[in-house]
Amino acid sequence: MNSYYEEVSKKYFKRGIIIDTNILLLYIVGVFDINRIQNFKRTKQFIVQDFQLLFEYLSKYDKILTTPYILTEVNSFLNQIDFQSKDEIFNSFSTIINNINEQNYNSTNLCMNNDFKKFGLTDISIYELSKSPFIVLTDDLKLSNYLANKNIDVINFNHIRPLNW
Repeated sequence: MNSYYEEVSKKYFKRGIIIDTNILLLYIVGVFDINRIQNFKRTKQFIVQDFQLLFEYLSKYDKILTTPYILTEVNSFLNQIDFQSKDEIFNSFSTIINNINEQNYNSTNLCMNNDFKKFGLTDISIYELSKSPFIVLTDDLKLSNYLANKNIDVINFNHIRPLNW
């Protein structure tokens, strides 16, 4: 990984990292079955090396954080897995949920944010949680630019993917 990303990340190893929906989905599918990454329509934009990079990167953090909105989106995507694997992957999902720190924000309060209409519940919940402060890992360019403009430390996974190849 390049020194800029290492430097930014080190500040948060003890505090924690928020992982956005697609990144959490990659993590869950990879933990479940690394060979499924390229075969599942919601993760096929990633390769096995991306999961390996993610797995290694997340292992440096004492705490992984999420919100119910991220988990709900992941749940919806996992429901698109073929029927034979659904029970097994939801067992993996359950185990991962039990090992991450979920923070809830009232949706009534989130929709009061001036940027709610542009970003929706999930991204605004990430913004609110990131102010604690935690670093954010996402593959969403619009979200990463928004957070960076708000002086929130954020890493766009697409920027670090090539560093591992």
